[in-house]
Amino acid sequence: MSRIPAIAATACLALVLLLAPTRASAQVSVMPKIGSTGLGADAAFALTDRLAVRGGIGWFPIEFDDLEIENNSFEGQPPDFMATVGLDLAVAGPLRLSGGLLYRSGDFELFRAVGPSSPVTIDGTSYDESGTVTVGWETRSTAPFVAVGLGGSPGGGIGLFLDLGVAFTGDPDIAGELTGELDALVPEARFDAELAAIDADIPSWAEYWPFLQLGVKIGVGN
Repeated sequence: MSRIPAIAATACLALVLLLAPTRASAQVSVMPKIGSTGLGADAAFALTDRLAVRGGIGWFPIEFDDLEIENNSFEGQPPDFMATVGLDLAVAGPLRLSGGLLYRSGDFELFRAVGPSSPVTIDGTSYDESGTVTVGWETRSTAPFVAVGLGGSPGGGIGLFLDLGVAFTGDPDIAGELTGELDALVPEARFDAELAAIDADIPSWAEYWPFLQLGVKIGVGN
């Protein structure tokens, strides 16, 4: 993680700890959610009638099957969780602007078990020796995000909320690993060529992560 995102994340967390207690008794919101940041919940602390500090965490309880990459089918493993911290600013009515930092615990990874009944194609050559192929989608673990929201913090009461925006995760790098007999048999240059082909197919918009959250806000306090 680079120094600038780390410093910014520390500053945001310090703001939560220092300022939130002065208003927590007046207005706290608990916000169960689901979306591109996982399944979890946020907590928001109102600083003023229009401004709130908000942070949360979401987990990914599912895996993905049959992802087709370069004529090979993979299983997908998302990161364990994503966490966010930032500010919500009420603009007009239910309209809200949000911004802050998104943290991801690890990278997205693709797996494929290889054997006589499940061969894999690497740089145009088919292999059926036992082993596994792992391909990692590596981007920045900490990234800034901006979003437009409807409903949510700050404010009291109970209601639905929606966040729609983008996190700037940067241009992804592709890394990979072979295990078992496959590792001993496949030339390194051939596997590198396969990874380069995957990397070349990544679209330019992949440096952004969609920031989409839908949930329920439960306001507590006055």
